Amino acid sequence: MKILIAAVLFFSPLLSFAEGGEFSLEKRLDEEIAKSAANNFDGKLPEGDKLFYSESSKSAFIVFSKNLELRNFGFALVGKAERAIEEMFGGVEKFKTPIEIHFLPEIEADFEGDFLETSRFKFDVVLSVKCSKNLPLDKFYERIANIYLRAWAAEFGSKKSHPYWIELALRAMIARQIAEFAPIELARHLKNTGADKMSDVFNYSPKAGGDILKMEASSYFSLLALRSLCGGNSKAWFEMLKYFVLNGVPSGEYLISRFGSDYNDKFLAAVYGEIYARLSGVKDFKSSDSDAAYFFMVQKMRKGEPVEIIAGDDIFARRDEIKREISKRITEIKVELPWTNPIYFNAMVSIGRMYDSALEDDENSFKSNMLDAISELKKARSLSQRASELLK
Repeated sequence: MKILIAAVLFFSPLLSFAEGGEFSLEKRLDEEIAKSAANNFDGKLPEGDKLFYSESSKSAFIVFSKNLELRNFGFALVGKAERAIEEMFGGVEKFKTPIEIHFLPEIEADFEGDFLETSRFKFDVVLSVKCSKNLPLDKFYERIANIYLRAWAAEFGSKKSHPYWIELALRAMIARQIAEFAPIELARHLKNTGADKMSDVFNYSPKAGGDILKMEASSYFSLLALRSLCGGNSKAWFEMLKYFVLNGVPSGEYLISRFGSDYNDKFLAAVYGEIYARLSGVKDFKSSDSDAAYFFMVQKMRKGEPVEIIAGDDIFARRDEIKREISKRITEIKVELPWTNPIYFNAMVSIGRMYDSALEDDENSFKSNMLDAISELKKARSLSQRASELLK
């Protein structure tokens, strides 16, 4: 099946992922429409406003249409967005003035483009949607994410613009509702390009340009990582998310107060942990052996000169000089653990403990952990050789 990655992650028009018809969003939406019709229509034509109006069960949106099929179609689309919002925020806010969405037949939509956004006295936001066979669902969900976050911030009295990275993360959450494999494609993209660091993600701007797919992927996994660091769907996480939406870019002092001075290392470890958790399988023996050998050494960059390799007792002796490089090694090991071959897992943990001891200025512990790491690596190589022979 030819998968259009950009379609999965950024909702190409009509979101068709397969040329051979193995997956069709149109078919999926037809099913959702049928379910919605079954739930809302008993075979008799509704009377009066019942035909034109369908309130979301969460009361964040109200869907209108003079066409029953379009009403159910719109209700199905909005339902996908609401499930993503509920996953992200732990619920959908019940606004005093719900977001109103009109789904109009193409011949009745007397405005240019596919969407018209207006405000009026009763409702803060009204979004009119021109329903044609070429309706760009990517743009529809972009608007839904943007409007919801604006309304959410306004509900709590914020006059600031919500952070763009949170909007990107919400769009990725919606993509997951449309196509379950979307997070896997996001993970693959970041595995190849590398995730952006925390400060870059927090400062994303819709006007900045760049690799939008990478920005969306980094935003999505940054949100998952922060949620993980806060203990999952906990009160601490929802309070932090609210803080981000209402206050924009968090200060360094705020992040230190929540995660400690090494918050960047913790953040990257959590981001890559979330990425690799969605990539199936673990590394083979050879790859994990190569990783372990690499992590036994510290590389120090020297301006205008070749990279210096520091290993063994020299790591502890020069610990103050290479503290930054040691911290980087610890982060890299944490990142690799989720997909390290199980035979090499103990060796990797022992190497990490060796570096921890260096940062703690504990020479006895450093030497003990270094010997343990060497011993565990020898065991892993012996086991992997025996296993490889059995598999021949």
